[in-house]
Amino acid sequence: MVGFNLIKETDICPVVSAAFSIKTQSGNWKNELGTGGNDYQIILLLSKTFGSVLALVNLGYTVVGDSPEISYRDTFSYNFALKYAIVKNWTIVGEIYGQTNPDKDAARDPWDMLGGLFIM
Repeated sequence: MVGFNLIKETDICPVVSAAFSIKTQSGNWKNELGTGGNDYQIILLLSKTFGSVLALVNLGYTVVGDSPEISYRDTFSYNFALKYAIVKNWTIVGEIYGQTNPDKDAARDPWDMLGGLFIM
């Protein structure tokens, strides 16, 4: 994966970064390592600090390569996270993550909610 910082954070503007990755044919669906084709992904990352709160938004799009065995579709992914510094070295984190289902026959798109306490 290769990433670039595009815009630095200001009072109004968040940090804006972009990343690009290529997953090669060496991964395959039987081992849950990819499609068996070349996959290309681009991600836009935004983060903004509001006092003790850090808000993060990631938006991604994956162009799925041709798999010799299973038919996948391109996917859109999203992530929204908040980090709140309670006291020095203690942070509460929460995240919502989801994506369009790569399985063309799936009825629903997967998503998750996560939460935790990070202690440094």
